Amino acid sequence: MNMNEYYQRINSFIKYTRRLLMKGKDGGKFKQSEFVKIDPNDDYYLVYGHQICSPSYLSRLENNEVIAKVEVYNYLLNKLNACFIYRESNNKTQDYLCQLIVDLFFSACEDISRIQDEITKHSLNIRQDCLWELDLIAITSILNWFETGVSLELRQFHHLFEIFDCLNPKIQQVLLYYFVCSVYFNPSLWVSSKDVSNLVSMKVLNNNHLTAFQNFDRIQLFNLVKNNSNYSNPINNTSFLNKIILAFNELKKFDPIQGKKYTKEDLEYLMNRFRTSNRQFKKLIDRILSDSKYNHNDVRYLYQNFLVFEPSPHIFTRIIFRNALPKIKRTDQMKDFINWNAAII
Repeated sequence: MNMNEYYQRINSFIKYTRRLLMKGKDGGKFKQSEFVKIDPNDDYYLVYGHQICSPSYLSRLENNEVIAKVEVYNYLLNKLNACFIYRESNNKTQDYLCQLIVDLFFSACEDISRIQDEITKHSLNIRQDCLWELDLIAITSILNWFETGVSLELRQFHHLFEIFDCLNPKIQQVLLYYFVCSVYFNPSLWVSSKDVSNLVSMKVLNNNHLTAFQNFDRIQLFNLVKNNSNYSNPINNTSFLNKIILAFNELKKFDPIQGKKYTKEDLEYLMNRFRTSNRQFKKLIDRILSDSKYNHNDVRYLYQNFLVFEPSPHIFTRIIFRNALPKIKRTDQMKDFINWNAAII
C-alpha cells in the first residue's frame, strides 16, 4: 500500500467518522461548515490566523478528489479525537498481517490460532492508529467466518459496509467475498443484495472469482461455481475459498428448475444453511409449509419482507409457491399470490 492509498483511506475515515458523530447529540458541530471552524479555545491552531480547511475542500477530500497536507489531516483528525501514524515500518507490518488473511482465504486453511497470535503480537507495535483499529474489526469478523462459516448478522454487516473504504485493500478483497456469501445465505440481508452487487461492480475489475458473484441477484450463482476449472487461476483445495465453492455446489440439488419435491430433511438442511437471527422468517416458513390451510397474511409478510429480495435462483420463493398454491381457495388471494411470484421470478 503506497502513501496515496493510505491517505485515501484517511479521507474515507474522516468522512465515515464525521458522519457517524453527526448522528450524536452534538451532531450539529460535525456538519461540514461547522466542523472546519477553528475552536476559539484552540491556541495551537489559532496562530495560523486563517482557516485550515474550507467546507468545499473538506468535501473534495472526503470524496477522495484530493490528498491534503499532513497539517490538514492532523487538524481534522484531532477534531475527531483520532490519530494516524504513517511509518514505512508500520505500513509493511500491516500489509504483512493483512496478507496473512488473504493467503488463508485463497491458498490454504492454516491454523487460525497461529494467525491470531501473529496479529496480536504485531498489533502491540501499531497502537493509536485509527485505520489499523478498523482493520482489526474487519479481521476479527473474517477470522470468525473462517472458524464458524457463519454469515454476518445485520448490524455487523452494516458496520463493515460503512467502514469498507477505510480498510486495507487486502482486507477489502476478502471482505467482498464475505459480503457476497452473507447476503446470499442470511435472509435478513437479502434486502442488501443490490448494494453488495454494486460494491463488487465498483471494486472488482479483473478478478474472475468475484466476477462470478457480481450479478448474484440476477443469475444462478451455483452454476458459475460448480466447476473450478472455469477459472483462470487455480483454487487450492485446502483454501477457504474452495469451501465457499463447495457450499454453493451443495445447493445444485435444490435447483428449483428441476421441479423436485423437497423432503423434510431437505428443508431442515436449507434452514440450517440459510441462517438468520430473524425468528420471524423461520416461524413463517415453518407455519406456511406445515399448515393445511392457506394463510394469506403470513405469505404476504414473507413475500414483502424477505422473498422479494431473495437472490437467484429463488429457492425459498419456489418452495413456498409450490406448497401454498394448492391450498388457495379464494380468487382474490390467488391473484395476489400469482402477482407476488411474477414480480420475483
